[in-house]
Amino acid sequence: MIVHNIPYLLTFNPNDFISLPNITIIHPQDLLTN
Repeated sequence: MIVHNIPYLLTFNPNDFISLPNITIIHPQDLLTN
């Protein structure tokens, strides 16, 4: 993802991706509350 310059990941399972450096994990509910 970094190679393709994608800094965000939208997922229903954020705990599966916590260890990814330089990637911001976003849950769909976060989009609704902001």
